[in-house]
Amino acid sequence: MRDLLGRNDKTGSSGALHIAVIGSGGAAMAAALKAVEQGARVTLIERGTIGGTCVNVGCVPSKIMIRAAHIAHLRRESLFDGGIAATTPTIQRTALLAQQQARVDELRHAKYEGILEGNPAITVLHGSARFGTIAT
Repeated sequence: MRDLLGRNDKTGSSGALHIAVIGSGGAAMAAALKAVEQGARVTLIERGTIGGTCVNVGCVPSKIMIRAAHIAHLRRESLFDGGIAATTPTIQRTALLAQQQARVDELRHAKYEGILEGNPAITVLHGSARFGTIAT
């Protein structure tokens, strides 16, 4: 397989293409890993928390809360009239939020931080990025 410079080897010579990726979410990580696979060096530029919106404040934490609400609903609105009595669940918000944050931290490390730590061809810069000119 050829790398981004058209070479057949995977030596990662000093002439390798260097790519900057703005952000560190799922799409950024996929692009960075694919570029490294093809022989490039990559710099990820992230102004916030590694992992982007989905794992940190979007998809993952919201789905945890949606699942908790669903479980509470099932306990309150029993589907079985004769065998399982409906109960009013007690929501322990502090414990629920701690569980949510622990899962977010676990997934961020497994899906982002751990992969970045194990890949020397990817450098992470913490800060903001912008294009210098319209032609960039």
